[in-house]
Amino acid sequence: AKGVTFLSRPLPATFAQMPGGQWVLDPCAVEEGLGASASLCNVNGSWLVFHQGGGADANRFLEELMPVARGCADKLSKLLEAPAE
Repeated sequence: AKGVTFLSRPLPATFAQMPGGQWVLDPCAVEEGLGASASLCNVNGSWLVFHQGGGADANRFLEELMPVARGCADKLSKLLEAPAE
């Protein structure tokens, strides 16, 4: 079998909107079912957005969710690079 080599490692950050309009990072399945959800994924330095449901306009992505996703990128990268137990 041939090995697979990744040219880049996508770094995803998923958010879910709770009742009252607050967003949480890394929601559980129940939280995702309560309202809108958004996944932001950094691929080669560019952010891709997948948004399902309402509740988030461009300003919310740029001013609220994107800075949180950027702030988590280093920790997520280290987590993905850690050896499996």
